[in-house]
Amino acid sequence: KKEDYKRKFRPQWLDIKNFKSWLCEGPDNTSHCLICDKFIDSSLHHIYRHAESDMHKTKSEKSNINVNKSNEDLNAQSDESLSTFDERKKITEIKYAALITEKNILQTAKEILSLFQDIGKDPNVLKSMNMGRTKCKNIISNVLCSVETERVVNNIQNTRFSIFIDEISDITNEKWMTFFIRYI
Repeated sequence: KKEDYKRKFRPQWLDIKNFKSWLCEGPDNTSHCLICDKFIDSSLHHIYRHAESDMHKTKSEKSNINVNKSNEDLNAQSDESLSTFDERKKITEIKYAALITEKNILQTAKEILSLFQDIGKDPNVLKSMNMGRTKCKNIISNVLCSVETERVVNNIQNTRFSIFIDEISDITNEKWMTFFIRYI
């Protein structure tokens, strides 16, 4: 006999406008309606069906003031709550890649990520985030490099600086020209 597949709660569902005010994650990857205080199977179809039920509509009309207040509180907390789950995840991955670059610890990126997942503020973002050497390298090359290059160019344009040029050859007889720029 084939085992039944049990669906898991997805944090992306919290970004759906109709669900933001009343849906949350329950125990064992179930969905929980805060208005009805009812646990729902973690299936988008079941959640939509519950939202359309007469019981949910009646209870949400009665507690309409509380729902609106909770939405205002959520919006007032921070701008991060306004962005979608995927945007928060990308921002977190970029910050993580910047840390890995700054500390020059690319080889241990996976182990550090598992540590962050244990102690993170937003566990939904950290749990869904994944970062290997290739992805970290690509974020560094494609995202952080252009931002930092632009920042350094802006700093150099607006301040006095000095340049030290050094030509180095390595074991394979390749020549490298290095520019050191010192600015305040």
